[in-house]
Amino acid sequence: MHEQLGIERRAVILVVFVATAVGWSQNLAIADPALVQHDYRFITDKSTVEVTGGFGGIDWPLNILGQFGLVMGYNVELGGPTAHVPRMVPYAAFTDVKAILFDPRRATPMPSPGWDLDKTLNLSGLAATATSLDDLFFSGVEGQGQSIKLEATLSGRLLHLTGANDAGCCDFFNYQVDAWAHQLPWADFNSDGRVDTADLPIWRQSFGSSVAAGTNGDANGDGIVDAMDYTIWRDQIGQSEGIVSPQQAAVPEPAALILGAIALAAYAIAVGRRLHR
Repeated sequence: MHEQLGIERRAVILVVFVATAVGWSQNLAIADPALVQHDYRFITDKSTVEVTGGFGGIDWPLNILGQFGLVMGYNVELGGPTAHVPRMVPYAAFTDVKAILFDPRRATPMPSPGWDLDKTLNLSGLAATATSLDDLFFSGVEGQGQSIKLEATLSGRLLHLTGANDAGCCDFFNYQVDAWAHQLPWADFNSDGRVDTADLPIWRQSFGSSVAAGTNGDANGDGIVDAMDYTIWRDQIGQSEGIVSPQQAAVPEPAALILGAIALAAYAIAVGRRLHR
């Protein structure tokens, strides 16, 4: 009995230690160490919002330029008939949406409020549901106050966002969304789908400048084109959309580390019980 309790205590200590270490090492601004934020940049030529309807019966195929954050992971919930047993519930939310809608045939972005993606679709105000963290469903109301449903499918470092609003009748705009985004850092400065020598002239031209986050040579999305962006470009040469290096693939995410520790603790408890019997 004492031996089994000792194994269980060690397993609990292991979970707490790993979770705490991961939180410290990542220096996360999010209180729950099981939640992490990834930043994404829209792949402009593959990201569109088809705007139709309105009082004038418009039909605008608009592109998206900019970036956003996606907070995702698991929340721990207690309650119900098994209040003593915590549940890990998938969680996701858009944040830090800094993107515009524009018509590539026009010299300037669309007039306000249509130029601001978050004001148009209300990404940061949508609620998410999920059974897994690679297929997320968002719902709520968009900027006109009409219902909208979006699906975000994650594959490696790519995110595919699709969906539409339900404007109903009258003079509301209809939005049809089909957008791709790549997780930052990403050094494809000319947006041709791969990182190669053709991207370097853009970095050189903007070196030392402040730019719109994630554009014109800004690989890490901090709005400044500097030596850090060159280093990212150098390390990513040869990569294409959705392809990561073996080094990147070998580094587990913080949430994965925590869940792995929980699984390891459960395994240790089970082994201890079998040995005790």
